[in-house]
Amino acid sequence: MDAATLFKRAASCDYPSSHTSSLVVRRLEHTRRVVRQHVPLLTKALLGATFVEDAVRTLFQAHAQLYFYQSELGVPPGVATALIGLATTAGLLGAAALLAPATEDGAVGVLLVLVFFQQLAYGRHAPVTSGNAGFLLRNACLAAALALIPATKRLASGRSPLPGLPAPTAGSAAEWAARISLGSRVLLAALGLEAFVTLGFRGGLLTLPLVAAVALGFRTSQAATALMGVFAISSVAATPFWSVMGDSAYAAYTRDVMRFECVQTLSIMSGLFTLVRSDVNPLSLDGTLRRRKSF
Repeated sequence: MDAATLFKRAASCDYPSSHTSSLVVRRLEHTRRVVRQHVPLLTKALLGATFVEDAVRTLFQAHAQLYFYQSELGVPPGVATALIGLATTAGLLGAAALLAPATEDGAVGVLLVLVFFQQLAYGRHAPVTSGNAGFLLRNACLAAALALIPATKRLASGRSPLPGLPAPTAGSAAEWAARISLGSRVLLAALGLEAFVTLGFRGGLLTLPLVAAVALGFRTSQAATALMGVFAISSVAATPFWSVMGDSAYAAYTRDVMRFECVQTLSIMSGLFTLVRSDVNPLSLDGTLRRRKSF
């Protein structure tokens, strides 16, 4: 092929099909590698988003929070101020520390304590549309997503699944990792039951197969991806905080509740994303099917 023909092909992008296809494959693979490098950081950023949103909202509504602690919980003003300050600081610092591998373990411990504290403080006055039971389920899912990130890594290195817990005995690390992954998977799938409230009865029925698939570990990666899609649709449909207009107290409260739910759903979705990226759990239907194929 002479130089003139090559120049014409370059000018018209008329490359041989094999060259074009290999170029596309190389670019896709390069993009996949770049994205994969940043996935863990993005996952932890999404997980910490709900704590940042809650802390910022508390700072802007300090007087309302103080009134709630005094009137609804009967906490003295000084103690209420200290609790609000500690919770706000813990949320901001914990979310920031979660991004650094060196401080990840401590951050998870702080944020788990904060989730427990929020359940105690607001459990009877749940700031979500699914009520007190929904708030409890959401906090359990958030705790599961938090625990899932460091537990597998810590167990693989022979340490305890979470800071403060006893280290596993010799040979039991893999079993502990499988159990933690199973418990987190079931809790994360259970949030899909909220579709009966957010998407209606038909939406809940359509979501049930995905909930069952993730809980049982059947085609976990695909089912978790689809369930993430349901959560995204549910957030847009049920918590469109950006569409709530007005300056009244009711409008402001409605916006706060919807924004809290929406951001918290994003954080819980990061736990499902961890399932998408994780290896096949032996305590799952996927693991059972893989073992049968190996025989």
